[in-house]
Amino acid sequence: MKLTSILLPLLAVSTSYCYSLEHRLSIRAENPSDDAVLNIYSEECRNAIKENKDYYSCAFLHFSLENREEGCKTYFSDTCQTILKDLITPVPACKNDPVFMERVSKQINIDNSNSAMKFYCTNDGDGKICPGAEILIKGQSVTNKNIEQNCASKKCLNGMIDYLKFKIDNADRLCEAKIVNGDCLEYKTVMDHMIALVDNKECSAKAKDDTKTDADGNTANNNASSGANSIKVNVTLLALAFLYIFI
Repeated sequence: MKLTSILLPLLAVSTSYCYSLEHRLSIRAENPSDDAVLNIYSEECRNAIKENKDYYSCAFLHFSLENREEGCKTYFSDTCQTILKDLITPVPACKNDPVFMERVSKQINIDNSNSAMKFYCTNDGDGKICPGAEILIKGQSVTNKNIEQNCASKKCLNGMIDYLKFKIDNADRLCEAKIVNGDCLEYKTVMDHMIALVDNKECSAKAKDDTKTDADGNTANNNASSGANSIKVNVTLLALAFLYIFI
């Protein structure tokens, strides 16, 4: 999977609903290409983004299981975090692009990106990627049947819960920013169902307390502000798919 920038923004762009005979919940992540994102901006703005190598590498982070460790270090580096705090100054030519300015002026896009990347970059106490993060990065679905794999590790369980809590706590902001395009009430219902599958006593009792161990535990800086997946988001109830964005 490739996380395509906060400029899309990074992990959640649209939400759609569909129904089937089977009731289930799932979360899935996918992203469009760099060109698809850049083409929504003016030529002058596109050129400015491409010419600024640090800006481009942070805003259009190529992220996969193979380069996850490197990608996490890049995203949470001082350089990228500084750029993410001010996406306008490094590319002054984009100030005249209303589409660009609308995208970057909404803090929820950055918060959403940070929240997703924080989870994607979390390892269990043995230094292994958390099951939920691995599935999402592969572009597969986290469902009500496999989400409980995150109950094996307290680090992974906490990461999954924090990830979902952000979506719930910021549902109105996500909907207002059109990161979720669809029925916001139904979106909230989906997220409530998802978190209920892991945020419970039974799941917590199964979790190995590996929060104090660090076998190369977290590949990213866990002190990074939790925030927010312009991944493209699809939520489906009865084949409920949540498409994120992520990056």
